[in-house]
Amino acid sequence: MSGFQARIGLADPEVNVLWEWRLRGPILEAGGESYLPTAPQFAALQTYTQWRETKERDELTNLSLIATLREAWNEGCRIYLETYRDTIIANADDLSLDAREDKDSGDLILRPIVSGDFPDLDPDKIEERLSQLRIGSDRAVLRVGKTIVLLNPEQTRIARAVAARGRVPRNQRTSFEKNPSAWLAENVFPDVETEFSPRVTGIGVWKGGYLGAKWEAGEDWFGKHPEPEKMGLKDAAGHQEREDEPDSLLPEDDESPKQIVPLIIPNDEELGFGWRFPELASENAEPFKPDLTRYARKPLLHQEDGVRWLLGHARRALQRLNPDEKPGGFGAGALLADDMGLGKTFTTLMLLAEWFRIWRKITGKEPPAVLIVAPLSLLENWKEEIKKSFKADDPVFTRVLIAQTDAELDKIRRGPGTRDAAIPGQVTQYGLGFGDGTERSADYPGGCVLTTYQTLRDYRFSFAK
Repeated sequence: MSGFQARIGLADPEVNVLWEWRLRGPILEAGGESYLPTAPQFAALQTYTQWRETKERDELTNLSLIATLREAWNEGCRIYLETYRDTIIANADDLSLDAREDKDSGDLILRPIVSGDFPDLDPDKIEERLSQLRIGSDRAVLRVGKTIVLLNPEQTRIARAVAARGRVPRNQRTSFEKNPSAWLAENVFPDVETEFSPRVTGIGVWKGGYLGAKWEAGEDWFGKHPEPEKMGLKDAAGHQEREDEPDSLLPEDDESPKQIVPLIIPNDEELGFGWRFPELASENAEPFKPDLTRYARKPLLHQEDGVRWLLGHARRALQRLNPDEKPGGFGAGALLADDMGLGKTFTTLMLLAEWFRIWRKITGKEPPAVLIVAPLSLLENWKEEIKKSFKADDPVFTRVLIAQTDAELDKIRRGPGTRDAAIPGQVTQYGLGFGDGTERSADYPGGCVLTTYQTLRDYRFSFAK
């Protein structure tokens, strides 16, 4: 893209173009007036402003500008992009793996597949162009026909690792197909910092599974399409009847199936936070009375609401008062999500503080350690937030440890450089200490361990204990 130039002007309904404008925060100033642009308009103007202020522009900088302008155009911002209409320039939204069999050797060849706001790319054509991944620094550009795809740094690291080490020997195919995530972690991504292991598709009869939050589950997330609900007939009492269900699956007349709350519910307080109704009646749980005045800073109202909501979801865990009891019934589960900057970290820390307080009150013991998994760049932020949130005379955690190689991981390792090791069906070595209640234990009672996904992957057996 030698000699690439770009200029954005603002056109009014009469197609008069105003070239002089500027952004002041989210406000667009032009012609002596101030305007509030839409989200797509702001994204286009902000990206162009950053591009214009970049002194040394390379091809990636120019392509990133066009890709963002194209995304804004797709979102409804009217931008004249006729020059690049035939060539699709876009950012990759997702990266997955495709596997094909090498007919000569019987090995599996893994290939990185990118997807996003562009037509699907042929895996064979991507494989022919894997050499393109070696070009550039931390971000790669993949050109396939008239489609140019930009990868972010993490996608680039994963794609380059697959291109370099993406061959599954024939004698290891059974191990790979049985547990792709473990094989990938040991053979393809041993030195790659990844938040989630990519999914794998295209391996003969083996069904691809998303290898992220549920590595070992092997759920089939591919080839599925939403199925419309079938409307059954209602009996005289108004109960729904399933027309397509065989008689063998229907409960007998004297059976009373447990009523389960739907996965998505309009009022989770009224329905008991997703628990089975019979369990609520038999509970004799200690009521939560959070003390939100004990912290080094005052929570906002929405943060107080968030803490109470999370505590409500956690109350079933009180059934397991003794840390020595077998796991089970350890909570109903919840997902806390909000815009950036609204204090989710502080809300979560208050939840943990209140939970630790009531555990200590009821059991007279230190609660089990808490594990926080976050991106590498945020571990120090979490540790700093803990210092800011809790008073010196009420630290909540008995210790805060960053389990990273360049931080404090050696404090809980069983020996210098030790790691988890396993053979099918058996763990042969645990890399981290646990279970003895000493400071060499990862699960030191009342402690907080901060780590990354990669470290959790490398020491998954130790952390699982």
